[in-house]
Parts: sequence; C-alpha cells; structure tokens
Amino acid sequence: MARQPEVLLLDEPFGALDEVTRADMQQLLLQLIATHNTAAVLITHDIDEALLLSDRVLLLGNHPAHTLGQWHIDLPQPRTQRVEELGALRIEILKTLRRASRTVEPTPTPLPSEAVHVHG
Repeated sequence: MARQPEVLLLDEPFGALDEVTRADMQQLLLQLIATHNTAAVLITHDIDEALLLSDRVLLLGNHPAHTLGQWHIDLPQPRTQRVEELGALRIEILKTLRRASRTVEPTPTPLPSEAVHVHG
C-alpha cells in the first residue's frame, strides 16, 4: 500500500486460498484498512467472509444495479468471537437470497436451429 489509496477494489481476493492463508490475509486486510484509513469495496460470493470483513453488505441481484438487500454490521472488529450475531445475519441474508430466487423466472435457453426437427 505504498501509494495509500483512498479506496481498494477487491474482487474475490481470497477465493483461491486455503483456509489458514485465507484467514491470515483477511486479518492483514483489516489491519491495512485500519492503519491507512482506507475504504474497501469487497466483491465476494462468500457470505461469511462478507460478514467478517464488512461494515455494510449489499446483496446484488442478477440485473445491473438491482439491490436485493442491505445490512449494516454494527459489531466491533475482530468479529471472530461474535458467532451468534453473525449467524443471525447470515440466516437473514440466505432468506433474502431464497426469496429472490423464487421470484426470478428462468429464461429459456434458445436451441440452435439445427437441433430443432419438425416431423410432419
């Protein structure tokens, strides 16, 4: 963080790491953000990671700029000891996801013209 950016954009930064390295890198990120007073936008599919690292979680839908839900996480860091509160938030986010998935109508996949045979 030599240049000390005001905002970090992180797209699945820890997705390919083993659990031990992932936890170490998450803690390092939290330390860097606090030390340098930097904001971060974290994109992740991991609900637990979002709850552990974020002060605010936005749940986005399949359509651009479609927000399914928003949660402010008012728990001090480190959050590893806050299992009950984080568990309740996790359940709430999962319920929102399930509700949203029931309301989305599947888009049929068009078949290539050569795959369609009409017998008459």
